[in-house]
Amino acid sequence: MNRQEFESNYNNLKDKILEKWPKFTAEDLTRIDGKYESFLGHLQKKYGYARQQAEMEIKNFGSAAPASGKVESIGSCESKCNNRKGRDERHEKKRKAG
Repeated sequence: MNRQEFESNYNNLKDKILEKWPKFTAEDLTRIDGKYESFLGHLQKKYGYARQQAEMEIKNFGSAAPASGKVESIGSCESKCNNRKGRDERHEKKRKAG
């Protein structure tokens, strides 16, 4: 998940953040107020991560989200689907499963 995705979806991510990083409190998330840099700093402080590691955690947090209900962005789907046929097959499977 990049900065823009994080900041624009922050309110919808709060519960998932608390599940993934239980050292955070609801008060922490209120203070952070959807600001990527603030969240990054809190993540480093609470978990002892270096900045690069904290950034990687956030990036990977977004890639884990589809399994927990988040809809994939077009870009992430297209990176998985090389051609139209592959893309159509993936979407058909998801539609039938849902």
